Amino acid sequence: MEFPFEIWLHISRFIPSYELQGLFCVNHALFNIAMDKRFKLLRFRRRKDIITNITLLQKYKFHSQRVRRLEIWPQIISKIIYDKPISGWKIFHNVITRRITEQPSATTQAIAAMINVISEMTDLTDYVHRCWDCNDLPDLATFSPVVKAGWAAFGHNLQVLILNVALEGYPYIFSPSLTFPHLEFLGINISQAYRTTDCSVIINDLLVPFINNHRISLQSFEVSSYDYLDLNVLFSGLHQLSNLKKVKIDYRFTSLEQTETAGLHHFLHIHSPSLQELDLHFRPANDIHIGNPLPCRWFQQDFLRVQLPNLQSLDLGMEYFAADLHRTAGYLKQYQNSLTYLSLRSVAFTLSELSTLLDVFSGTECLRKLDVNVFHLSPELLDLLEGKVPSLYHLELGFDRFSSALELAYFPVILESFKQLSLFCEALHTHKYLDWKLRHLHIHPLGRILGDMTKCQVAISEALPDLETFMLEWSEFELKR
Repeated sequence: MEFPFEIWLHISRFIPSYELQGLFCVNHALFNIAMDKRFKLLRFRRRKDIITNITLLQKYKFHSQRVRRLEIWPQIISKIIYDKPISGWKIFHNVITRRITEQPSATTQAIAAMINVISEMTDLTDYVHRCWDCNDLPDLATFSPVVKAGWAAFGHNLQVLILNVALEGYPYIFSPSLTFPHLEFLGINISQAYRTTDCSVIINDLLVPFINNHRISLQSFEVSSYDYLDLNVLFSGLHQLSNLKKVKIDYRFTSLEQTETAGLHHFLHIHSPSLQELDLHFRPANDIHIGNPLPCRWFQQDFLRVQLPNLQSLDLGMEYFAADLHRTAGYLKQYQNSLTYLSLRSVAFTLSELSTLLDVFSGTECLRKLDVNVFHLSPELLDLLEGKVPSLYHLELGFDRFSSALELAYFPVILESFKQLSLFCEALHTHKYLDWKLRHLHIHPLGRILGDMTKCQVAISEALPDLETFMLEWSEFELKR
């Protein structure tokens, strides 16, 4: 009996990927399904994967059109070109067998083979390019024709672009006029390979025009930098991205006096009507001894005073700025009637601190998902969450140790981990959360946990019988006696 392709596709969802690969000979439908999954994501990172995939795509070019996401590390491919032979890779056979003096010609052949493969990936939608070290820039220059061939092949379909490239490498991969008409997500990690480089010139002349070219299509924009770079030039030069809904910013913060945020204020201000998701993370200047800014001064910065009336999701990296919980709660209060997702993972909160923050959302039913870290996982914590946010639907919880009222009453000293776990489970047996709307729970420890975590799983499952998904992660080890 011949089944429609849609039925085989539905059946394949219940077959593990490693078993599905063995069923490609059953019929034409399963062959296409297996090959689609096999080539949907290609990572040119490991030697073996590169060799296998390039060989197959050279021999069976029609598989290239199955590729939807491509992740490339040019420096890895370059090392293979100049390295020792590996049997079965005919594409680079000439590269491997020639002497060092003859390698430039062989490299040209290898690059031509790569261009031949990538030019067939016309249906690719996601592209990731990673090349950030100064030692990798020559490899990026050599690999430039391959990247440009990719733009010509799949640029009209490209929806997701992630670039982790040193600023000095951007001229090798695109020009200021390059435009992808359907680009929706752009992620850029900005780094500096050489300290003598004038980064502001590259940002202003290359990155800013490229981003502005996508001011109509772009919906999500992420920018990060782990170096001490002034991103004010980038944010100040950007035009309004009319359909932008999500912004993620992650970079080094030195001090209120040294870190310029006027450009960030400008960027958030012009996008305030459309912005729905905001991730703000500021990394510490660990190698520079400075005092943390006073919380009152931190929240007075202009970019944190921009009104975002339609904000629904907020991920706040506040490891240095959580000293004054009342000011943090004051900042969150402006979003109490709009936020559906809140993430505060940078620090671990005590029960009283978390209570102060959740008071902001008491009486409202907007907050549906919460991601937070706490010092103690206890029945009292679950009681607090049920009481403060009864409409919470999804909870991700990181904890440092177990705690319970029994522990506080009978064991004033710090207990061993397995005793903490036993007391937690015993205390939780008397708690039932039947009226809580929570349906998805993900719990993970921030450190190592001792004891039988299966008992913890059972105790939490019995206390929250209406959960649809429950994940408990842990890293445990045995006590040495």
